[in-house]
Amino acid sequence: MCVNTHMIYNRYINQFLRVPCGKCPACQQLKATHRANRIRNNIRVGQIMLFVTLTYQNAYIPFIYLDDLMLGEHHLRVYRQNRIRWSRKKKQEYSLKVYRDYQLLGDVPVEYPNLYRRFKYYTLTSKKSRDYWQTFHDDRKVAVIWYPDVQNFIKRLRLNLKRKYSYEKKFSFFACAELGPIRQRPHFHLILFIDRSDEEVFRDAVSKSWPYDSFHRKKKSIEVGRDPAAYLASYVNRGNSVSPFFEKNFSQKHSYSHGFGLEPDSFRLSSILEKASSGDLRYSKQFKRKDGHIDIIDVPIPKYVISRYFYKFKGFSRFTPDSLVKLLQCPKYYSFIASDLGSDEEMIRQFLVRLRNQFEYYQSVTGRSQLDFAIDYERVWRVYSLTVIRHQYDDVKDVRQYEQMYDNIDDYKRGYIRAPTLDSLGLEFAEIDPNKFRLRVEETNNLIEMYRKLDKHRKVVNYAMVANGDNV
Repeated sequence: MCVNTHMIYNRYINQFLRVPCGKCPACQQLKATHRANRIRNNIRVGQIMLFVTLTYQNAYIPFIYLDDLMLGEHHLRVYRQNRIRWSRKKKQEYSLKVYRDYQLLGDVPVEYPNLYRRFKYYTLTSKKSRDYWQTFHDDRKVAVIWYPDVQNFIKRLRLNLKRKYSYEKKFSFFACAELGPIRQRPHFHLILFIDRSDEEVFRDAVSKSWPYDSFHRKKKSIEVGRDPAAYLASYVNRGNSVSPFFEKNFSQKHSYSHGFGLEPDSFRLSSILEKASSGDLRYSKQFKRKDGHIDIIDVPIPKYVISRYFYKFKGFSRFTPDSLVKLLQCPKYYSFIASDLGSDEEMIRQFLVRLRNQFEYYQSVTGRSQLDFAIDYERVWRVYSLTVIRHQYDDVKDVRQYEQMYDNIDDYKRGYIRAPTLDSLGLEFAEIDPNKFRLRVEETNNLIEMYRKLDKHRKVVNYAMVANGDNV
């Protein structure tokens, strides 16, 4: 919930919509909460969450040159000071060789918000920020996030588990990148979802799969998390000390395994179809209150679960139920109307591929035809929308609170739109600005409080790591 909402015009549906800003602490924390819920939905009974922090030694930090920034290059080259290579001799095990020469990691396309706009940077040796147009420090290397490092780490981890430990089980992960709050050093945080009996195997395999730090420090940065979901999800939130230039081009993004967050039985396709037939797409979830008590409440199934089985394409809202069913029976027709929907060739290709894959999975589970798939597709999304709306009204305890449930209450009061349901309530609307609704303000304050609490905890942990010499 956000108190900085503003109106935008959606030219595809020819309507004005009120949307949140997406940048304030409340919006950032709401995104983190959704990520945390998805992380919790991924753990199975008997599993643990192994919390891993991957850091760099100075010689392996990815960096760019300030000279390239000064020239305004739109493709910045990313380097590493020392190059490494895995090698082996005949039947011997793989060994790691280090070459003391620069390695070109790749070119990154960048966008400059404004070439004459000042932005902060941290060199690898500087302790204080400097403005871009000031005199350069002798060391002109600026550390950046290079996300392929963590992708290669996951690949190397799977190979090491198979070759050295004969480990054939599947495991899932959630990973995010972060720049340290003090020196802007890049590092990664991961959660590995593994069986409890495999903890020692993974501790050793993880330490051997990350070649950019010492074995001792890697072992120290592996621990079993009690509930690291909210803690790790908050890392993706944008830090105030990060320059917009580096945030845009070398963002602190996150990634996860294929099919992540689909462990509960309520998220299976058969369960989704059964719940949609009954007209209620909710599932039971444990909720821990501030006093420590645990309640079981019914909440709507997350949207990412519905999208997993029924792809919501661009222009979806412009179709009537009958026309949507007809389109899904003949998906190729989408290419003829794509220009009117604002879709390009890549969106058309994505629509056809994802729809075909989802129909094949639907058919393998249910054995039904494409007509049944189209009917269930329309019904599931319709029931989901009704479920979300009903859930929003479940917390309304006083009929006078209904006036704070509509962003367009000003248009209703002026007579631009009609709502017979509200007419029968006979409400006197004291506030017409949605950003000042009491319920919205209270929820926003709760999100901001949670954001600051997690941010403070994160900074305290990082400061402690710096004090111990971990240089994060």
